[in-house]
Amino acid sequence: MNFYLSANAIKDMPPLNVVPSIGDHDEFSRHWYIHRVIIERRKCFVAMEAHTRYGMLFCGMTKPILRNFSLLFADYLWRHIVSLCAVEDTDFGHIKAMTSKMCTDVIYHKGLSKSVQAHIKDVAHQLEWDIHRYGFPTEPGKEFFMSMKANKVPRRRHGEKGFIIPLEEFQRLWCEILGVTPAKE
Repeated sequence: MNFYLSANAIKDMPPLNVVPSIGDHDEFSRHWYIHRVIIERRKCFVAMEAHTRYGMLFCGMTKPILRNFSLLFADYLWRHIVSLCAVEDTDFGHIKAMTSKMCTDVIYHKGLSKSVQAHIKDVAHQLEWDIHRYGFPTEPGKEFFMSMKANKVPRRRHGEKGFIIPLEEFQRLWCEILGVTPAKE
């Protein structure tokens, strides 16, 4: 798993071994861009997958929580996957193990893609508006709701005509990987 961190995200993470960025990612891969914003004096992180522009929100992050960010990320990721894909309950453990394995060998990079960064800023503005409207998410279910809402917004990828819906792109690709059908909303 590759995490590309903005300068302010690096400041809030525990000391990391950060390596130079390895360029653009035109296909679905394990490259996530992470940016930190402050809303209502609390740190929130937006993680966005490079190809699908699918975003996950992490609200109310503190230094102790950030020490285990890759574990938290893996936990959020498997929960997002099983909610989007029609997976048997008995397969949840397999998917959880798969995402945990993906996040055990994380490579941290400094820097954000300008194209992805623009979408991250849009998600951060949407999050700020949602927090103003619904209150600060104090439980994972509210964070998940806000993530799903943000992922239904049409986005463009650099060099492509037309729009994509991040939720649909991410769902389609994970369903292909798992060999299942999309879950119904």
